[in-house]
Amino acid sequence: MNLIKYMKDGCVPCNLITNLLDEKGVKYIEINALKDSKEKIEERYGSLGVIIEEIKNNLSGVPVLVLLNDNKEEVGRVSGFNPDEIDSLLRKLN
Repeated sequence: MNLIKYMKDGCVPCNLITNLLDEKGVKYIEINALKDSKEKIEERYGSLGVIIEEIKNNLSGVPVLVLLNDNKEEVGRVSGFNPDEIDSLLRKLN
């Protein structure tokens, strides 16, 4: 499973999610929705990068957490900073 966090600089809810994930020791991929280019993402993450970029192109805002299974299919998503929804999403990691 891969947890992807889409964020942008100066986004307070994005920082709250970062703190929450870090406190829980959760590993995630961080994508800056405004700065990370398609080339950079695909170079860094290979075939997973293609999926990450497709999701990024369809976001209406940040922060967004997306959980992908091992087949690179989306199995969960949380928009905004909602600790209860984030906890529910993180339970799917186990």
